[in-house]
Amino acid sequence: MDGDELLAAQRARAATVQQATLDQLERCLVVAQTAISQTKAKWLPTFQLLREQYIAELQGSDRAQLEAQRGRLVQERKETQDRLKRYRALAQETLPKLMAERETLLDDLDEHHRAYYEARKRKFDQLTAASEGKLRLTLAHAANHATYVHVPPHVDHRFRWMATTRSEPCRPPVPTACRPLFRARRNRWTA
Repeated sequence: MDGDELLAAQRARAATVQQATLDQLERCLVVAQTAISQTKAKWLPTFQLLREQYIAELQGSDRAQLEAQRGRLVQERKETQDRLKRYRALAQETLPKLMAERETLLDDLDEHHRAYYEARKRKFDQLTAASEGKLRLTLAHAANHATYVHVPPHVDHRFRWMATTRSEPCRPPVPTACRPLFRARRNRWTA
């Protein structure tokens, strides 16, 4: 036997083995498919019965709406938790920097407020000296913030939130009686 005949014999034997293996796999697959089909055939009537009962129950109640709402709420909860995680991470990253910047700005504000007070105090002293004692101008520095934030009881509570500075904690009292301004229109400051 020469090399070509040997090669042809090996190829024929390989093809025979390959065909036998494929035939055996096909038989195994047919057996497995039959077993799966039988199992599915046994299970399908039970599934169909339960499915019909479930659909009948959903149609007879508001459970379908509740199921749909539950799905939406679960999705919203997941999205909200994801947003919360992102915001917490962002806060943990930026909060120390923000707090340091806040402290710096508050220190600058205190310096500017002190400089403003000193300039006003010099002007008051200058006016008092220029009036040769006829004017007695005094100015107190707002060292105690609580004193300047106190809202007098006669001031309407609606104006407390409009305070803009420490020296102006609230707007002046406004009469709340009904006063006609333009024909039968009411005063906008009245309740």
